[in-house]
Amino acid sequence: MPEEAAAHLRPRPEIKLNEVIKDDDIDTKSLQLGFGNQRKCEMSIFEEVLKRSMPVLEAEPNVLQLDKGITKIVGPVRGQYFDLLNILTRVGKPQKTTDDDVKLTAETPFKNIYTDQITISEGERILFLGDMIDGGPSSIEVLLLLLSLKLRFPKQVFLLRGRRESRFEWDEKGHSILLSEQLRKWFGEGNGIRLFEVTCRLFSVLPVAAVVDQKYWCASGGIGPGLTSPSSLSTLKRTAPDATTTGLISDVIWSDPMEDEDEEVQTTALFLHNYEKGISYTYSFNAVMQFLHSNNYHSIIRGVSFTDNRDMPLQVTKQSHNSCGRPWHYQYSCYDPGYRAHKRSPTKNFPVTLSLFSAPRFLSENENKGAIIIVDGSRIDIKQFTAACRPFVLPKLANALSWSLPVVSYKAASVAAALWDVVNPTHDDPLRRLNEKMRKDGGSQQDRHRAKLLGFQKLCKLVKKRERVRGNMMSTNGLSGLVGGSDLGGQPLPQGKPPVFYKSEQFERLSVLKECWKTIRDEAVAAWDKRKMLDLHRPTGAWVGSNADEFIQHYIDQEGWIPSYQAKTGRNYNWLNYGLVHNGQVFKGNGAACSGTISLLQHVNKIAKIRVCGFSAMLPKSDIKPHRDQAGVVDNSLAYHLGLVVPEGNNCVLIVNDEVVTHAEGETIVFDSTYTHSAENNSDGVRIVLYVDFQLADSDQIKRYYV
Repeated sequence: MPEEAAAHLRPRPEIKLNEVIKDDDIDTKSLQLGFGNQRKCEMSIFEEVLKRSMPVLEAEPNVLQLDKGITKIVGPVRGQYFDLLNILTRVGKPQKTTDDDVKLTAETPFKNIYTDQITISEGERILFLGDMIDGGPSSIEVLLLLLSLKLRFPKQVFLLRGRRESRFEWDEKGHSILLSEQLRKWFGEGNGIRLFEVTCRLFSVLPVAAVVDQKYWCASGGIGPGLTSPSSLSTLKRTAPDATTTGLISDVIWSDPMEDEDEEVQTTALFLHNYEKGISYTYSFNAVMQFLHSNNYHSIIRGVSFTDNRDMPLQVTKQSHNSCGRPWHYQYSCYDPGYRAHKRSPTKNFPVTLSLFSAPRFLSENENKGAIIIVDGSRIDIKQFTAACRPFVLPKLANALSWSLPVVSYKAASVAAALWDVVNPTHDDPLRRLNEKMRKDGGSQQDRHRAKLLGFQKLCKLVKKRERVRGNMMSTNGLSGLVGGSDLGGQPLPQGKPPVFYKSEQFERLSVLKECWKTIRDEAVAAWDKRKMLDLHRPTGAWVGSNADEFIQHYIDQEGWIPSYQAKTGRNYNWLNYGLVHNGQVFKGNGAACSGTISLLQHVNKIAKIRVCGFSAMLPKSDIKPHRDQAGVVDNSLAYHLGLVVPEGNNCVLIVNDEVVTHAEGETIVFDSTYTHSAENNSDGVRIVLYVDFQLADSDQIKRYYV
């Protein structure tokens, strides 16, 4: 192999501390070049940059006052390093192009971006609106580069705290690469967890808002009910543990503008609970106008999440996941242009709220643009830009070998099995009979051609059969875990529709729950009235999987509700869970608040083993996407629902394998959750049920089938 070709295959050396620390200063250029060459950095560099940044950020006030001058305002960059370099070196700067957008294609490789000098001229400032990490594969690179720039230009580079810079948002999985994951991969499990905590402390000292040119209120979210002026935030302690989950700081970080349809229904409300996120509020046009008028501001400029797709036409042609296993729920968004201008002020004819998103081609799977805003005195410009060229990164930072091994091993096994069957055919195989005939009398040319065709036909049938078996396999971890089809239990699929729902009378051991449903309801309502949301680092999956034990240990001693998690759609704040029992283990925090329900469940558990149990709440006008319970196959369990709080009318339905039933208070539904099922709450009130997944006994004499 030529030496030049072999050099590309060698592991790239780490960036050393002496390359970055020169004359007791951080050399930003060395970090920029090293990360551009896809080199990792030493752990000492990460620790040193965070150590030096902490006092600089602590010295800044909660609300930054950026006086007159040229200010470049950047929205969420979401861990996309090469797009950040594009913003810092090219977007908004004089370019030799006739196009309004700065376009980086194959003709301008990404190498040119990370070799360009990052310069910030005198009188120019850059303000980042938070959400700097998570999403793309380069959270560490983005964080260290921005912090090093802050140390180099402390009066020109400013970083605000966003949704992603809080522990509350770091538990989302299934569609993004998290900073915590990257830390563990770079520096090892133990060091990664320790540095994760250090990073949490650094994020807690970030400012939460800024006023640009005495005209523009800038924050990750916007405003809240208690915010009348910047001074409302000045005395608050932004390092408090609950600063990003409750209170005014949380509102500035998490709030969203109301959608037009919400304002049409709630014409007088200034603020509504943010049901989509399950935290903070949504604010109306009138609330924004009051805030702007009282402070003599022109507009609110905010960062935005990319998940909002309500203004886009429904797309049903895309598969749920792309070829790399990433979900498609980010594929369409009303922020595809990179920004969104909300309603205009009737007096100034200018949008009172501007939402920015600065991560083009988000997750490397979307065609959205990025955008920034440049404020220069009385002039405000929105600059759109397309994605910079970037190296391809597999999901979860996996290497190509481990990513491809399951598929390669499956294909190799299929070929080996097919070849074995060809050389060892069954006794009634026509191909074997033909071969025996040819060995005896030599056979004609027609027989030889026929033997070849029969052999090829048999090979095709075997491959198709194994593909059908593979189609019945579901797993969260590659190609393991048989769920359905004729290979489960050796039972053939029945002709006709399989059973989905069962009569609750068949399971007398659960009858005490229905008899005492009002006691259970009262405790569920009391828990709901508290509405305490827990701030947990939640692993992938719901109540099962390799990370389930870790999650239970985090949750078991606490009291409160958690948003559900679905692999294809991520966190669902419209579907909240209040855990009570997991594999016979009682949740101490929630159990203490629901002692009557726990007593009933402990009685039931003596005669019916309970796998999972708790309260499930669905918010008004919401739905639960179709999903299946994998653990129900292994544990041979059924799902039991007891209606506790159900609004009047037949608006709360459960759909299992295309069969529909309606929830009712004090009534039970027993169904096979291994079938695809979903739920809808089309009412104006919350729906709460007690869910119990219990194992079947031999005496039940129930024969189950799977599709």
